Amino acid sequence: MEHVLQPILEYPATLGSLDGARYASVALIFQQTRSALELLVIKRATREGDPWSGQMAFPGGKIDSTDKDARSAAEREVLEEVGFTLSKSAYVGRLDDTVARVPDIPSVVLSAFVYLVPSPVLLDLNEEVAEALWVPLSRFTDPSYSADFQHPRMSNSLMPAVRLSDSDQHIFWGLSYRVMEAFWKAAGEV
Repeated sequence: MEHVLQPILEYPATLGSLDGARYASVALIFQQTRSALELLVIKRATREGDPWSGQMAFPGGKIDSTDKDARSAAEREVLEEVGFTLSKSAYVGRLDDTVARVPDIPSVVLSAFVYLVPSPVLLDLNEEVAEALWVPLSRFTDPSYSADFQHPRMSNSLMPAVRLSDSDQHIFWGLSYRVMEAFWKAAGEV
């Protein structure tokens, strides 16, 4: 296992709660290739009414009443969105929950779970996902890929971001960026 994932095995995640919030969960799915540890990032399909429409994100979604817990919700969402069963993968651990307060939409408490999967992984994207990228983990810390992003609903607010490719279509920011900050904290890199 890549050394960066090792501390997450024992990490004591802080769970979040917020009155009136929606609860959701995502999966950070890593694969080790010959050249790099890579992280799966999806581009959400453009859909009316979805406040995260078209954004780069981790596979995941809302926790349903039928889900046993937040982790099972993340695993269900991964199966639905990218057609991959995480139960056959190595569960690494849980990150601190991230609380998001976004203008004009209900607050969200987001749980994140880390997995290491065998390489290569065959994905089968559903209609909620426009595309999927395997991004070298080093890209998230390489200063040449750092960017500032103009928040679409707050014209005077620049957000930290990462360019995941040479395309402006793959800007990683917002709530997903904050989950990545929780990952670095759990990995002991902050």
